[in-house]
Amino acid sequence: MSKPLPSVSILIPLYRVEQYVETCLRSVLEQDYPRLEVVIVDDASPDKSIEIAERLCTEANPKAHTFKLIRHSENRGLSMARVSGLNAAEGDLLLFLDSDDYLTRPDAVRLIANKMTDENADLVLFGWTELFRHRERTTIPFHFTDPVALSAAIISGKTPGYLWNKCYRRELFLTHAHFFEGCNMWEDVVPTAVYAYHAERIAYLDLPLHMYRRTNENALTYRLTPERLASMRHQADFLEHYFEHESDTHLSEALRRMRLSILHTELNHTNYDRYKAILATHPPLRDFLEADGGLAARMSLCSQRLYNMGLKRMGFALLRLKKVLLRLR
Repeated sequence: MSKPLPSVSILIPLYRVEQYVETCLRSVLEQDYPRLEVVIVDDASPDKSIEIAERLCTEANPKAHTFKLIRHSENRGLSMARVSGLNAAEGDLLLFLDSDDYLTRPDAVRLIANKMTDENADLVLFGWTELFRHRERTTIPFHFTDPVALSAAIISGKTPGYLWNKCYRRELFLTHAHFFEGCNMWEDVVPTAVYAYHAERIAYLDLPLHMYRRTNENALTYRLTPERLASMRHQADFLEHYFEHESDTHLSEALRRMRLSILHTELNHTNYDRYKAILATHPPLRDFLEADGGLAARMSLCSQRLYNMGLKRMGFALLRLKKVLLRLR
């Protein structure tokens, strides 16, 4: 006897995405999964995003998916928009979709829900494609079967902690998820790391089912402000407290790497005086950069070596060049 189909809720926050939201919602409207609820949260968007969403929900919904529309009277940020959507959702399973992204195929939800059901999983991870200005890059997540190992990998950055390339059981997510108002950088890391830690069974779909748009200039990932730096530190503070009684060495090392990653991020966006202070007071940053191995980390490492040689201005200039090159991807 086949198992009953679980209901699925997709949570979509809206804010300043009028040029992208139609593509996003059409990818959802085309889904062939019969028990689909779409929860849209208008985070007081000042453009026409919500008008476009309302039109599509009424005029372009051939599968008759259920829609809920939540409105914020003022902008509260991505985390609180997700909380509002989560509180309104009724599906057995949860998916998150940012409104400038989209699902890559009309059977994506069905494939994910079937995988959750067939393997009795608490968590399913699937692949994604990043859409840059001039190229695309597809990623299939590494398979971690141990929940603690996956949680540590998310915290350390060895595997991305995105909310949107994962499917969750709603009741388990409500029990363990943590979102923080005002946190607008790395806001996915805490809920995904904590949820993964409590997931008893993890499954994977080695298919790119999500298109992650890297060309949206309104996206938070392009600019680092003091508030976003504080957000990153707040996530690290919370996780250190949450896992303070956990003896697993992978988690403790992951938390150490998270702190170094914050320093590396600050190094890439800071002024010259702060650049000097970071390199002078945090020698473990060199080991962190050497272990990374990527081009960005190698450029940062070269900058640090120039600093150690007394060529401080040249090292700082190299970091500025790296920042420009990354924006041109």
